[in-house]
Amino acid sequence: MQAEQGADQASGLRRLLVRPAAPIWAFSGTQPGSVTSALVTGLAADLSRQGCDVLVLDENLSHDTVAHRLSMKPRLDLLHVLRGDKSLADVMLEAAPGLRVLPMARILRDFPRLGREERSALAGLFDRIIHSAEVILVDAANQAGAPRPGDGESFTVVLVMDCTAAGLKAGYALIKRLHQEDGLTRFGIVMDRVSDPSDAEWVFGNLARVARDHLALSLEWLGTLPVDEPIRRATQLRFDAPAAVADVPASVAIRRLGQVLMGSLQLGRRPADPLSW
Repeated sequence: MQAEQGADQASGLRRLLVRPAAPIWAFSGTQPGSVTSALVTGLAADLSRQGCDVLVLDENLSHDTVAHRLSMKPRLDLLHVLRGDKSLADVMLEAAPGLRVLPMARILRDFPRLGREERSALAGLFDRIIHSAEVILVDAANQAGAPRPGDGESFTVVLVMDCTAAGLKAGYALIKRLHQEDGLTRFGIVMDRVSDPSDAEWVFGNLARVARDHLALSLEWLGTLPVDEPIRRATQLRFDAPAAVADVPASVAIRRLGQVLMGSLQLGRRPADPLSW
């Protein structure tokens, strides 16, 4: 009996010492030239300054990635960890206190060629990753069938879409594909290049109605980003010298979205209050 009680106590202690799985927000752009990488960079910088331990999963191979925006030149990828060539610590990039970036574009590229054992090992790596930070942001590559950390309850796709008819069509197409092919069910919407927030809410209302009627999905309205604002430059400046762009509309919008995400962390639930600018 004493041995059983000791085992129960040890198990309980281990649970207390293990960090819970982090909520994951995967940001996806629906149009070429999306500001997604810039938005993730700005959010990561803001959240880390607020004392949040942030990990960014960088899924893109372009020269406009989160890592490059933070003046880092990644040479390694999560694929090197999977192959046993490097440790997770070797691959992880430290951008600032409380802000790390994990490059994983190559492992996404090679994922279709991975065998069963390698995929199982990757799932184990993901389990370690989701317990290594307080919040995880993903600059998502939108690759069909891509491996994803976390589960349906912790993984939210945030679509950054234009407030236009073309944006509406592209947004619905992406939601439909991610839901039907990858089984994703949690979607938040940020409208980009918005001059009138009421127009954006009208577009969102149409998108939400179609998703509800045809996919049985409930979408979350997270708000807007301003039109014709140099958001890419603003996010870089916000990391290097935040006071210089504190009142720039793009920076205000990013800060508000960061507050929404921080609020969901503190309340232990998903985002509820939309950002505004």
